[in-house]
Amino acid sequence: MSHAGRPHIRSRALALMLIFSLSCTSVLAAAEEGEIEGEVVVIRSIPHDPGAFTQGLVMDDGRLFESTGLFGESTLREIDSATGEIVRFANLEASLFGEGIAVVEDKIFMLTWLNETALVFDIDTFNLTAVMSYEGEGWGLCFDGTSLAMSNGSSSISFRNPENFEIIRSIKVTDSNGEEVQMINELECVRTDSGKRILANVWQEDRILMIDPSNGAVIEEFDLSFLSSQNLGDNNEVLNGIAHKGASEYWITGKNWTSMYLVELITTDDSDDGDCHADCSINDRSRPEWPKSAIVAALVLTGIAVFKKNAASVVNDTGESGNRHDEQPTVTPDMQRSGGEDG
Repeated sequence: MSHAGRPHIRSRALALMLIFSLSCTSVLAAAEEGEIEGEVVVIRSIPHDPGAFTQGLVMDDGRLFESTGLFGESTLREIDSATGEIVRFANLEASLFGEGIAVVEDKIFMLTWLNETALVFDIDTFNLTAVMSYEGEGWGLCFDGTSLAMSNGSSSISFRNPENFEIIRSIKVTDSNGEEVQMINELECVRTDSGKRILANVWQEDRILMIDPSNGAVIEEFDLSFLSSQNLGDNNEVLNGIAHKGASEYWITGKNWTSMYLVELITTDDSDDGDCHADCSINDRSRPEWPKSAIVAALVLTGIAVFKKNAASVVNDTGESGNRHDEQPTVTPDMQRSGGEDG
């Protein structure tokens, strides 16, 4: 009896086993890491000043504030969220490069990029009322109800006392693999049903991260590339600016963008059950998750069935070929320095 077909059977079996093994490995890895990409739903848009090199965005009691950067062009503004029009503004000194902003009671704190200076303005008059110092670069800023969270373009976020700007503690932002995420930029502190969270832009990237402020872990991310593509410009005209409107709604924009967008950021844990809409709180939704054991069991059964079918077809083979082709020390890069930083 000829055994010419046996190597053919063995090679096909090995190939099937390899494919099956890789499938199981990838599914298990995905199950271990977890899906962390949330959904972005655009509610509406308003015009945005294309001359605004947006560094910070914050909403307080229905009022929308924006800070802009570049030496000689930096401003603090109040924006009409119904029309996008500038209600009022204050210019910074030409030697200052404005950065992120945060509201603390009746004050607006604004960082500067390289001046190691935080400016404090009266929220109603925009009069400068205080100046505070810090070391290093200033990028993003937000207030969590107790502390000011500040980024500097690295993976670090420091939490500072708003009374004197002294550092209370710091965290490193890390992804699902434990790797540090660099270039953390504009920040927005929010409170969800699951606790406090920080949303962050990443400079030169079209995504927003949702961060656990207790340990720096990224627990969700949102892809905004479909909005960035509608506001194409040079390398500095990037996604930047997050302002929490309420519930799961946020104002989003970018440097020199022509539009500002009101969006709903829906986390994977909140993904719709068919009954929730934009007025749901950020953690009101839930969806069932397949247990890892069920996924693996399904793959095992599928693999066995495919293997048996192919093995049977090989036994009856006539010998034909079965081949198939189926803004650190200085954390800001040179490009950022040339046209404007982060922020």
